[in-house]
Amino acid sequence: ALGQKMDGHGSKTYVMLGDGECQEGSIWEAAMSASTHELDNLIGILDANGLQKTDSVHKIQRVVDWKEKWESFGWKVTEVDGHDTDRLKDCLSGIKPEGKPTMVIAHTVKGKGVSVMEGNPVWHFKLPGRKDLKVFREELHIKEEELL
Repeated sequence: ALGQKMDGHGSKTYVMLGDGECQEGSIWEAAMSASTHELDNLIGILDANGLQKTDSVHKIQRVVDWKEKWESFGWKVTEVDGHDTDRLKDCLSGIKPEGKPTMVIAHTVKGKGVSVMEGNPVWHFKLPGRKDLKVFREELHIKEEELL
């Protein structure tokens, strides 16, 4: 994003982050740098599902308010239902340069639409078996031929 801004390309850089990933110091170093350099061509999308590999994000690190946190690092922040793809698309296409980077907090549910996956951190790294795939297809209303 910095190189694009310096070169005057007018293009945007999009970065997808997980809320568990935001417990790493390198994220906040990059966040501070982006606001310092007024990278209004940088758009972050935070998948705020509240889960990470082994547990709830809030049980590992108690971040109370993502919006407040990103704003304190000099970012413009917008929140959206991450499952409402039309709203998310409108949100992303409506971002205008305002002298600071933008973070879109997309509130989601991990594994949405599949009962055994919804809100279950085990599925962060677990591979589904044949029985699981059958349940997934049924609950998501996917026909076998649609997978080919």
